[in-house]
Amino acid sequence: LPDAQVAMCEVTKENFSSLLPEVTRLVDEAKFVAIDAEFTGISLGERSKFSLLDDGSARYQKVKAIAKEFTVCQIGLSIFVKEQDENGYIAHTYTFYVFPNAVGEHDVQFRIQASSLSFLREHSFNFNKWIQDGITYLNDQQEATLRHQTFGDHQSDSDDVVIQKWHEIVDWLKKANCGDRLELGPMNSCLELQLQDVLVRSLPPNKVIIQAVSGQLFAKCQERIDNLAVLPDAVSVTSGDHIVDEMVGFSHLFRHLCQSGKVFIPIVWPI
Repeated sequence: LPDAQVAMCEVTKENFSSLLPEVTRLVDEAKFVAIDAEFTGISLGERSKFSLLDDGSARYQKVKAIAKEFTVCQIGLSIFVKEQDENGYIAHTYTFYVFPNAVGEHDVQFRIQASSLSFLREHSFNFNKWIQDGITYLNDQQEATLRHQTFGDHQSDSDDVVIQKWHEIVDWLKKANCGDRLELGPMNSCLELQLQDVLVRSLPPNKVIIQAVSGQLFAKCQERIDNLAVLPDAVSVTSGDHIVDEMVGFSHLFRHLCQSGKVFIPIVWPI
């Protein structure tokens, strides 16, 4: 592509929602899309060792097994849009940090291969950004499970539970010191998500975190609040469905890519 122009954009959970409409529009306009991915591992030993005798089906099953055991940590997209009246393309390039969310019973496990992490480190991969700012995602089964837990006809009852727990935390924070913990008892994944969302929206940043320990939920004070005026008297609860939509995260874009019918060019894959 002799006249290709390239513009790079790094995407994390902080700017993903604002950039998603732009990226999906470009996918719709694209002639083709190049895709690259970094994984936490690329080999399962003899089980995934490629052979010259492998046919297409056998090779696919080995690659599929690798992708299921390890997790993707970064995805790169170059979306090639034909320039009007020019014999060239504009390549809109994005790199996405992606990291699975851990909430309640939804706690993804995956394998890590030392050589793969060393490779990423040698090429300046930012592990802190991956874990802290990675965009969440859910597969179809995970999303269905979470939506099934999302309260149904008992939304108002669930809102009452979240608001009650929020008041407990706010009252406790008025006298809590850094490192103190408040036991909140067991809560399902969606209640935990709603409570976290309420705390993020209503309290100053980095004052309290929610921790799950042996099936019990705790609030931990990260920093003492000396100015009690910052603590609100009331708060609203975001619907469970809306929160699950946010957890779907990068999967919204992935599904759009799959449905777009565009030509995909894999840049690097363990083949």
